Amino acid sequence: METRTQFTTAPEEAQLIEAARMGDMSGLVEHLYGKLRAHAWRLVESYRAVYGTRPGLDVDDLAQEGMEAMLISLAGALATDHPIARLIVVGKYRMLHYCQENRVPIRVPNRSQSKGATVPTVFSLDAPLDGYDMLTLADLLPA
Repeated sequence: METRTQFTTAPEEAQLIEAARMGDMSGLVEHLYGKLRAHAWRLVESYRAVYGTRPGLDVDDLAQEGMEAMLISLAGALATDHPIARLIVVGKYRMLHYCQENRVPIRVPNRSQSKGATVPTVFSLDAPLDGYDMLTLADLLPA
Protein backbone atom coordinates (compact mmCIF):
# COMPACT_ATOMS: atom_id res chain seq x y z
CA MET A 1 0.00 0.00 0.00
CA GLU A 2 1.44 3.37 -0.98
CA THR A 3 1.33 6.15 1.53
CA ARG A 4 1.03 9.84 0.89
CA THR A 5 4.26 11.73 1.35
CA GLN A 6 2.71 15.17 1.35
CA PHE A 7 0.62 16.79 4.02
CA THR A 8 -3.08 17.02 3.31
CA THR A 9 -5.13 20.09 4.01
CA ALA A 10 -8.53 20.20 5.66
CA PRO A 11 -10.32 20.58 2.29
CA GLU A 12 -8.47 17.53 0.93
CA GLU A 13 -9.44 15.53 4.01
CA ALA A 14 -13.03 16.69 3.60
CA GLN A 15 -12.98 15.40 0.01
CA LEU A 16 -11.61 12.04 1.18
CA ILE A 17 -14.34 11.80 3.83
CA GLU A 18 -17.06 12.70 1.35
CA ALA A 19 -15.76 10.15 -1.16
CA ALA A 20 -15.71 7.49 1.57
CA ARG A 21 -19.29 8.32 2.52
CA MET A 22 -20.21 7.84 -1.14
CA GLY A 23 -18.52 4.41 -1.19
CA ASP A 24 -14.97 5.08 -2.42
CA MET A 25 -12.88 4.45 0.68
CA SER A 26 -9.52 3.78 -0.99
CA GLY A 27 -8.25 7.37 -0.71
CA LEU A 28 -9.26 7.70 2.93
CA VAL A 29 -7.75 4.33 3.85
CA GLU A 30 -4.46 5.25 2.15
CA HIS A 31 -4.41 8.61 3.94
CA LEU A 32 -5.11 7.01 7.32
CA TYR A 33 -2.44 4.36 6.77
CA GLY A 34 0.16 7.07 6.12
CA LYS A 35 -0.74 8.87 9.34
CA LEU A 36 -0.84 5.65 11.34
CA ARG A 37 2.47 4.31 10.01
CA ALA A 38 4.27 7.47 11.12
CA HIS A 39 2.83 7.05 14.60
CA ALA A 40 3.73 3.34 14.61
CA TRP A 41 7.34 4.18 13.83
CA ARG A 42 7.51 6.66 16.75
CA LEU A 43 5.86 4.14 19.07
CA VAL A 44 8.28 1.34 18.17
CA GLU A 45 11.25 3.68 18.64
CA SER A 46 10.00 4.76 22.08
CA TYR A 47 9.56 1.13 23.19
CA ARG A 48 13.02 0.26 21.89
CA ALA A 49 14.47 3.21 23.82
CA VAL A 50 12.98 1.83 27.03
CA TYR A 51 13.31 -1.93 26.50
CA GLY A 52 16.24 -2.08 24.06
CA THR A 53 16.12 -4.18 20.93
CA ARG A 54 14.46 -6.98 22.88
CA PRO A 55 10.84 -6.16 22.01
CA GLY A 56 9.74 -7.98 18.89
CA LEU A 57 7.85 -4.97 17.60
CA ASP A 58 7.79 -4.28 13.88
CA VAL A 59 6.53 -0.99 12.42
CA ASP A 60 4.55 -2.69 9.65
CA ASP A 61 2.94 -5.21 12.02
CA LEU A 62 2.03 -2.41 14.38
CA ALA A 63 0.56 -0.24 11.62
CA GLN A 64 -1.48 -3.19 10.34
CA GLU A 65 -2.82 -3.84 13.83
CA GLY A 66 -3.97 -0.23 14.11
CA MET A 67 -5.33 -0.25 10.57
CA GLU A 68 -7.43 -3.32 11.33
CA ALA A 69 -9.04 -1.51 14.26
CA MET A 70 -9.70 1.53 12.10
CA LEU A 71 -11.30 -0.51 9.32
CA ILE A 72 -13.58 -2.20 11.84
CA SER A 73 -14.63 1.25 13.13
CA LEU A 74 -14.82 2.94 9.72
CA ALA A 75 -18.59 2.77 9.17
CA GLY A 76 -19.37 4.17 12.61
CA ALA A 77 -16.73 6.88 12.32
CA LEU A 78 -18.06 8.10 8.97
CA ALA A 79 -21.36 8.87 10.70
CA THR A 80 -19.61 11.34 13.06
CA ASP A 81 -18.51 14.93 12.51
CA HIS A 82 -14.78 14.19 12.74
CA PRO A 83 -14.19 10.67 11.38
CA ILE A 84 -10.44 11.00 10.73
CA ALA A 85 -9.69 12.11 14.28
CA ARG A 86 -11.87 9.34 15.68
CA LEU A 87 -10.22 6.68 13.51
CA ILE A 88 -6.70 7.84 14.34
CA VAL A 89 -7.48 7.59 18.06
CA VAL A 90 -8.90 4.08 17.57
CA GLY A 91 -5.79 3.01 15.65
CA LYS A 92 -3.38 4.54 18.16
CA TYR A 93 -5.05 2.84 21.11
CA ARG A 94 -4.98 -0.53 19.37
CA MET A 95 -1.28 -0.10 18.57
CA LEU A 96 -0.50 0.93 22.13
CA HIS A 97 -2.33 -2.12 23.47
CA TYR A 98 -0.41 -4.32 21.00
CA CYS A 99 2.91 -2.86 22.23
CA GLN A 100 1.99 -3.42 25.85
CA GLU A 101 1.07 -7.03 25.19
CA ASN A 102 4.07 -7.87 22.97
CA ARG A 103 6.99 -6.00 24.50
CA VAL A 104 8.64 -9.07 26.05
CA PRO A 105 8.86 -12.75 25.01
CA ILE A 106 6.92 -13.95 28.09
CA ARG A 107 3.39 -12.62 27.99
CA VAL A 108 1.63 -11.26 31.03
CA PRO A 109 -1.73 -9.79 30.03
CA ASN A 110 -1.88 -6.03 30.35
CA ARG A 111 -4.88 -6.19 32.67
CA SER A 112 -2.86 -8.45 35.01
CA GLN A 113 0.02 -5.98 34.92
CA SER A 114 -2.33 -3.17 35.90
CA LYS A 115 -3.26 -5.25 38.97
CA GLY A 116 0.40 -5.52 40.00
CA ALA A 117 1.68 -8.57 38.14
CA THR A 118 5.15 -7.91 36.78
CA VAL A 119 6.72 -9.05 33.56
CA PRO A 120 9.66 -11.37 34.34
CA THR A 121 13.11 -10.48 33.12
CA VAL A 122 14.17 -12.90 30.42
CA PHE A 123 17.80 -13.92 29.91
CA SER A 124 19.21 -15.87 27.01
CA LEU A 125 20.87 -19.16 27.90
CA ASP A 126 23.43 -18.50 25.17
CA ALA A 127 24.34 -14.91 26.08
CA PRO A 128 27.62 -14.42 27.96
CA LEU A 129 27.16 -13.66 31.65
CA ASP A 130 28.17 -10.24 32.97
CA GLY A 131 31.84 -10.27 33.89
CA TYR A 132 32.61 -13.45 31.92
CA ASP A 133 33.68 -13.61 28.30
CA MET A 134 32.70 -17.14 27.40
CA LEU A 135 30.54 -18.43 30.31
CA THR A 136 26.79 -18.64 29.63
CA LEU A 137 23.79 -19.76 31.67
CA ALA A 138 23.65 -22.92 29.54
CA ASP A 139 27.19 -23.78 30.75
CA LEU A 140 25.96 -23.71 34.36
CA LEU A 141 23.06 -26.12 33.82
CA PRO A 142 23.70 -29.73 34.87
CA ALA A 143 24.22 -32.12 31.96
